[in-house]
Amino acid sequence: MNCRTCVNKIFTYVSNVIFGAYLAGVTYGCGVSMGISFMIRTLLAVALLAASSAANAVSYTATFSGAAENPPNASLATGTGLLRVVGTSIIVDIEFANLGSGLRDAHIHCCSAPTGNGPVAIGFTNLPLDQTSGSIERVLDLTLASTFRSAFITASGGTVDLARARLLDQLAAGNVYYNLHTVNFPGGEIRGNLAAVPEPASWAMLLSGFGLVGATMRRRKAALA
Repeated sequence: MNCRTCVNKIFTYVSNVIFGAYLAGVTYGCGVSMGISFMIRTLLAVALLAASSAANAVSYTATFSGAAENPPNASLATGTGLLRVVGTSIIVDIEFANLGSGLRDAHIHCCSAPTGNGPVAIGFTNLPLDQTSGSIERVLDLTLASTFRSAFITASGGTVDLARARLLDQLAAGNVYYNLHTVNFPGGEIRGNLAAVPEPASWAMLLSGFGLVGATMRRRKAALA
């Protein structure tokens, strides 16, 4: 079975289950339908993860800290990051908390060992500026020049294709990191070095989320009883 056939079968199955859940909600009332939105989001997450896995997606995760900065600092802020490569796009998901001062900028830096400092490859717009806790979520197209900093494209050989190839190669080598810049730490308050996650681990993280969804639905059901 080829990749396209596999993905089509997954989405067909998920669509059938979602439709069945909708009918159950209509037939049996609100007690069933309250869980439908949870089910739909979970099933769609399964479908998207399965589709991206079939397309040879690769995930990278990061744990943010002030100690990871160069030079290191004593910030008590924390954060986690995910970067998922799907074809020629990347999915960015960053959560941060307890920054010592407001957020001023955030970037993907490339091409430096975890103990070094690398140039900005990709910057983020529409950030939650001045916030000390929050999230950054993006889907970025690596075929567009506007995704990259122009200096990174130039340093990579002058074309978007070369810039994309360089970024992906350096990701695989462990030489790419997230950096959150704040008022008190303009050079970076917390940093997260990105490391590859084996694909089964991505599935494990998703499956652990099913337990949380199930527990939430059970609590809602008990509250209605």
